[in-house]
Amino acid sequence: AERELIKSVRSALEGEAVKLISTPATPPLVSGKDIYGTIKYPSEDNIKKLFFRLGVDNIFNELGRILKQDAAALLESLGSLRTQLAHTGVLPGISAKDIRNKIGDILRFAAALDRSLYSFLCRTYSQQYWNTHLK
Repeated sequence: AERELIKSVRSALEGEAVKLISTPATPPLVSGKDIYGTIKYPSEDNIKKLFFRLGVDNIFNELGRILKQDAAALLESLGSLRTQLAHTGVLPGISAKDIRNKIGDILRFAAALDRSLYSFLCRTYSQQYWNTHLK
C-alpha cells in the first residue's frame, strides 16, 4: 500500500500539471525521522523501503554494483551474526580476524549506502543540496 501511494505521488509530481503549481525552489527539508519513521532494524526489506521513500527504486542493485558483490547476501551475513550475538552473547568458531573482517564488511556496506545516497541526491537535486542540507 505504501509503495503504491509513493508511486502515485511520484507519477503526479512528474506530470505536466505539477509545473503549474511548482516553482524552482529547493527541495523541502526533511528530518531522518520523516524518512525512517518506525523502521529501525537494518534488514534488506527495511533498507529497500527507506530508499524507495527517497526515490531509489532498487537500492540493492546499486549497492551490488558499488561493492562488486551481492549486497543482500552481505547484509544477511552481517545480520545473522548480529542476531546470534544478541540472542546468545557468543559467536562460536569466530576468531578475532573474522571479527575484524566483519567490521570491515560493515564499514564497506555503510560506505556504499552513503555513496549511493550521495550520488542519487546529487543527480536528482544538486551537490549544493548535499552540502547545504545533509553534510
